[in-house]
Amino acid sequence: MDPRDHYDEIAALIAAVAKALEMEDGAVVAAIEEGRLTMEMGVDATGTHVLDVACDGRTARVAAGAVFRPGATA
Repeated sequence: MDPRDHYDEIAALIAAVAKALEMEDGAVVAAIEEGRLTMEMGVDATGTHVLDVACDGRTARVAAGAVFRPGATA
């Protein structure tokens, strides 16, 4: 097994979470390592698979190609 299996997918996930929480990629990695970032997979009311993320009081919902922040307006 290649030690970099899923590297691109993990990098994309970290980048999406960083964008959603308005953080740098490195800060997301540090928050994960320190146990300050939570991620929960779910399904929204329309049946779309989502990832709810939270870190240091910031929350967001990530779906394929979209980021939703509580209180944000379009």
